[in-house]
Amino acid sequence: MKKYFYSVLVMALFAIGFAASDDSDTEAVVKEEVPTEMEQVTVGEMTKVLGENEMRAQKMYAGRWFQITGYLGNMDSEGEYFTLESNSARVFSTDVQCQIPSDKREKITDKLVEMNKGDKIRVKGKVTDMGEIMGYTVSIIDVEKLSSTGRSPSNNSDPTIDGLMDDLNKVFNE
Repeated sequence: MKKYFYSVLVMALFAIGFAASDDSDTEAVVKEEVPTEMEQVTVGEMTKVLGENEMRAQKMYAGRWFQITGYLGNMDSEGEYFTLESNSARVFSTDVQCQIPSDKREKITDKLVEMNKGDKIRVKGKVTDMGEIMGYTVSIIDVEKLSSTGRSPSNNSDPTIDGLMDDLNKVFNE
């Protein structure tokens, strides 16, 4: 029982940090002028740079507008955010958290309702925050579905996470 308590505690702390995001940056982005042309980048490219050198990632992406391509991950039932993921599994971290400004929420959530986890999508938005654990935060102004033939949804059993949970249980049982 003790081993499961610690495992649940670790996951709960990550969930709390993820949910406690501040929407003020998102609302401010909406009020600024949106560029007509945006550089295209994939989630995989962004996370690779962040994993190699956070300062370089900060210089390359922070405060800039992009069209970002990746796979639809988790979606907030309230329509405030969703995750955009690369094609590889990451344990206890998010690749890109897409914040949906309140004035764009109806338009974007109407599109998201027609999509499924794992669909390949492209978002347009501004990188507002970043970090090694939480990845990137992007305030988005639009989303489009590119294909339904993406990777399988992230809620399926993941051997990487299962292995990590086994390792955590061993540590707490010793």
